[in-house]
Amino acid sequence: MQPRRGTRDASVQRGVPGLRCGLLWFVVLSALIVGLADEPLTNSTPSLIAAFTAAATRLGATAPARGTETDVPVDVREGGIYWRGDWETGDTGQWAWINTGQTDPINGNTRVEIVTSPVRQGSYAAKFVVDADSDGDPDRAEVSSTQADTGGYEGQEWYYSWSTMFPSIGIDAESNSHPQLYLESESRNQKTCKRIRARKKWFLGPLQYDNWYDFTLHVSWSQDPTVGFVELWVDRTNVVPLTYVQTLDNGGGVYLEQDLYRRDFGATNVLYHDGMRRHDAFSP
Repeated sequence: MQPRRGTRDASVQRGVPGLRCGLLWFVVLSALIVGLADEPLTNSTPSLIAAFTAAATRLGATAPARGTETDVPVDVREGGIYWRGDWETGDTGQWAWINTGQTDPINGNTRVEIVTSPVRQGSYAAKFVVDADSDGDPDRAEVSSTQADTGGYEGQEWYYSWSTMFPSIGIDAESNSHPQLYLESESRNQKTCKRIRARKKWFLGPLQYDNWYDFTLHVSWSQDPTVGFVELWVDRTNVVPLTYVQTLDNGGGVYLEQDLYRRDFGATNVLYHDGMRRHDAFSP
């Protein structure tokens, strides 16, 4: 399976995105997954990936130092902020790769728009749009970071915070069921993408439309299941307690994505993301 290639802003150095398989973490309406999905997933259910995918990357074999703070943190409870993907540049330049129908037709009739309303913080947010399509290929509006941006190296520990809104118009136009938010871990063979371990899910409750969710994900990155761990807060309430688990495979790195991803569907789906950042402390 070849990695799906995209395009990044001209102001950002080019790189190669990692493979889509390996040890996958999602917050769902998809990646870890904080996601939204019906249970089980249906063809009409979009998959929103704020994903941390531990897969093979080609970003170098040695881990850098913890990094340099980007600026004075907005919230002192979050310590130093080491990377931002919060759209406050007014474009997609903070993200390494952009995968939409505008960069590759295989991604469907999709796009990422920078908007001034609604926003959760600052002046800008991103609107992920997937329009009706029937070409047989999955459709995605997606942005990806580098391994260095993500900080996902053996022995490193970080917090990742972002906000997501699921609009009542444009997110689940066909299903009359009650979608659930959940966090998911999934292991797949990097070459074949076949599942090699049972999925683990933490259900977070029924979805609330037209509401900004504030997510904070705490990860210790390690191949050792006695060292690696995850925990998750939603709206500063701990919903997944600290749980020891393998968070890295042996592929060599991690990248982070936000997206709206789905199979073909005969209507438009929309999702909003804002405020993504990597930081070194968190106090609810």
